[in-house]
Amino acid sequence: MTQIIITDLTRFRASNPDVCTAGVDLSTERTIRPIPYLKYADFERLNMLPGAIIEGDFQPLDGLTGPHQEDHSHGKLKFIGPSSAEDFKSALEVRMFGSIEEALRLRLETKQKHIPIDHQLDFSLFTIKVNPKHVRVAECRFNVGKLKLNFRDDSGRWFNYLPITDLGFHNYAQHMHEKRDLQSVNEFLQAQDEIYLRIGLSRSYAVGDRQGYWIQVNGIYTFPNILDDLRSYQ
Repeated sequence: MTQIIITDLTRFRASNPDVCTAGVDLSTERTIRPIPYLKYADFERLNMLPGAIIEGDFQPLDGLTGPHQEDHSHGKLKFIGPSSAEDFKSALEVRMFGSIEEALRLRLETKQKHIPIDHQLDFSLFTIKVNPKHVRVAECRFNVGKLKLNFRDDSGRWFNYLPITDLGFHNYAQHMHEKRDLQSVNEFLQAQDEIYLRIGLSRSYAVGDRQGYWIQVNGIYTFPNILDDLRSYQ
């Protein structure tokens, strides 16, 4: 049996009952995405928050293609307890890069938010550390009421209006937006010392004539303070 620390807890569309999870086995530094996806009821039963230690019989799936090499079968999963803050941060740092382009090994065109289907990459999950002053949750210009994330990575490049798939953070920010208080969310983010963004690549799909794996924000993790309602077991 293998224990992983949950680093990614991501949502699908509102009508989809699945929750996508991923975590890191610190003993091997292997990133694991349990397949099939958990149902929301399983997520609640396992008391799963980012930083949770989950145990399972994880086995790599056969015939993996593209960047999603983290996919593993899992059998029955067991909640062990919360990890320490130090171990959670170590899990986030296992595959950490200074910029999106460094991670993807790809020079992106202006406003490009995907990697082409034929680009060779053997992972779909990684972390970047960003300056809190350069992070902002904003309403999408093209879809009123829908929230996105704008940030600048260490290369100086801005990524604007990326999807927020972080389940807990999205729901919290959406609630605050409905209260017309999104400003307090951004003030909290920008008051932190560090922000780690967990970046994921979607499964392949096409937008117009652009087929590929699309960049999304799987996790927004703040240090030294956390949003207690989302991240704390206390």
